[in-house]
Amino acid sequence: MAVSLTTTAASSLRKRMFSTLSVVVEPFRTETLGCELADRLAGIAVVAGTMPVAMAPSCHPRRPLPVMVVNGTEDPLVPYDGGPSGVGGSQAALLSVADTVTKWRTIDGCTGDRVRSLPPVAGDRTATSVADAVSCRGETQVEVYMVTHGGHTWPGGNQYLPVSLVGRTTSQFDASEAEWTFFHRHTAGSPDAAIAS
Repeated sequence: MAVSLTTTAASSLRKRMFSTLSVVVEPFRTETLGCELADRLAGIAVVAGTMPVAMAPSCHPRRPLPVMVVNGTEDPLVPYDGGPSGVGGSQAALLSVADTVTKWRTIDGCTGDRVRSLPPVAGDRTATSVADAVSCRGETQVEVYMVTHGGHTWPGGNQYLPVSLVGRTTSQFDASEAEWTFFHRHTAGSPDAAIAS
């Protein structure tokens, strides 16, 4: 009886565990958790981060995983088109946003594309589009927010450093609310769906 209850509780908890880290606390760690602990997570959200080049070949999650990606096209620390990261390119080489998304879409078996634009906000010099697949395996999703003219910032948050250092913060959406909506949508997903790597 205790084993049955423990198994049921663990399965229920796994359906509610997500990972996200702020732009300041290395969002790449969330990618690592997605690759290594997919069987224990219900999904991940990555803001201002992409997958490190060195990680990509070994990223073979045990199951499809809902993934939300948010990146600014003018992020001076995490280059949208990939390459060395950090101030002056002094840190790890990263995949481009497109290659990171392709990696997760392949893992999740996603097909088709849907793209929508968020309504403009007066005085906001950014523009945001949201893309996701028509269908993905195991009730998962790869949702991508592309913030044109956005920087290494938290959408909907404060401009925590000057634009000249980190780029612009969009006010078109709140990343915290978007993550909550995304996570809530996938709380009752299929955490036990297996994938072949």
